[in-house]
Amino acid sequence: MYKDSQLPFGKRYVIRKAGEIRVAILGVMPVEALENAPHSKSVENLKIIPPRDALKVLLPEVGKKA
Repeated sequence: MYKDSQLPFGKRYVIRKAGEIRVAILGVMPVEALENAPHSKSVENLKIIPPRDALKVLLPEVGKKA
């Protein structure tokens, strides 16, 4: 998420229908995944949340929708 506004950097999840079933697609990566990003300045304004903490928030939310 952005450090200053606490808004998500991108979509936190996507819900898709597969027949009669709604499926949640989450993008989770390790905290250190952006350490060697070619444009490291572009991630300076981001707050990286550990996957476990992010999932604690996201799973109950998407569980109601998918």
